[in-house]
Amino acid sequence: MIKTALAGLPAYLLAAAPALAHHRVGHNGGPPRATQVPEIDASAGLLALAAVGAILLLTWERGRRRSSQS
Repeated sequence: MIKTALAGLPAYLLAAAPALAHHRVGHNGGPPRATQVPEIDASAGLLALAAVGAILLLTWERGRRRSSQS
């Protein structure tokens, strides 16, 4: 149960970050200020997805090798 919760934690944090990004200390109840953010084009997005996929594959392979050694 704990392993499942810990495995889902990075996905939760990645999904929650944009939702929590507009929060600021001392918010007086008015509309949030607009903030400039870097634009992500398709190639940068694909590279990010490839990096996440590579990490997932390496983690899966590492677990598979550990289970086969036992």
